[in-house]
Order: sequence, then C-alpha cells, then structure tokens
Amino acid sequence: MIFQQVCIWFFCLFCLGVQGRGTCNFNDEFYAGDLAKGNKFYGRWYLIMQASSTKAGLEKVTKLDNAIYTLIKRDDLKMFAKGDVRAANADACIHNEWMFHVNSATKHMMRDDIVHREYRVYSPDCKNCMILRETQKTGKRVFDRILLYARKVIVCSTVRDDFRTRANCWNMNEIFVLPQKLAFCA
Repeated sequence: MIFQQVCIWFFCLFCLGVQGRGTCNFNDEFYAGDLAKGNKFYGRWYLIMQASSTKAGLEKVTKLDNAIYTLIKRDDLKMFAKGDVRAANADACIHNEWMFHVNSATKHMMRDDIVHREYRVYSPDCKNCMILRETQKTGKRVFDRILLYARKVIVCSTVRDDFRTRANCWNMNEIFVLPQKLAFCA
C-alpha cells in the first residue's frame, strides 16, 4: 500500500514536471546575426514592463515613468542604441547611448562597454513587440531580467499575459509596469 502511494506520488511529480516544461518552451528567439540582416527591430521602441528574479534587478527601472529607445543599424555586426527616459519624480529627460556588437561565439548581442552581459531577443506573437533578455552572470551585479518593448505605448492584455508567463517560466517573479503618466521624451 505504501509502495503504491509512493509510486502515485512520483508519477504525479513527473506529470507536473513534463507539463511545466511544455509551457515554457519558447521558439521565437532571434540571434543577433539575424537581427542585423533585417529591419524589423530597428527604429523606435517603448519600454512597457520589466521582470526580474530579484527586486535588485528592477532597481533602476522602478525609478522611471517612461522610456523610449531607438535602435540604429551600424553594419551587419554592430548596432547603436539611444535611450530617452523620464524619471518618475523629475521633469528632465535622461539621455543615454550604447553600442552593441554580435558575439561571434554565442551569436548574441553584447555591449561594447560591458562584455560580460548578454542580450537575447525574442519575438512573441505580437508583430510590433519584442522581449529582450539581459543576463549578467559575473561582475558587481548579477542578474537575469526580461524587458517588454513595443512600437506603441499601449499593448493588449494577451501580450502582457505572454510576458508574465515567460517571466514565471524563467523564475522572474518581480514585475514592474512603467506608469507612463508623464510626457515622453522625444
């Protein structure tokens, strides 16, 4: 009797494990080399929300009201990004610029100034959205987080739900949605 209960318990755990893996299988990653070939990802993007496995991973974004990023192709292996963000408690805009390159070994994007940080891009079912996954495994700050970007300020609930599902699958339970109450910097 005890053996039978133990077998049933293990079977249930196995089924839960198989079920969990199936829902976390996302086949929509773009490699940086593929990004450079097309124009789908260049241009203006609004940051909608961010998720992280820790509150520290959200530390900077929680101070923002809104953010706009523009991606510009430099050549097949380099991309320039500029960001204009508005802090939640400030009238001034903050402007930043970054240069990215394709890591030939991993085929992912890397920032020229932070070589131990990796960027992966996912294209969910929303044609005007993308999810960026930032991972830093060494250095002062170690984190794994995802960011939802869209061509428009507002995204439908299915896109937000997909983002939350990915965050949950990747053990990122801390989620922040940018308020977008102040005027955007442009």
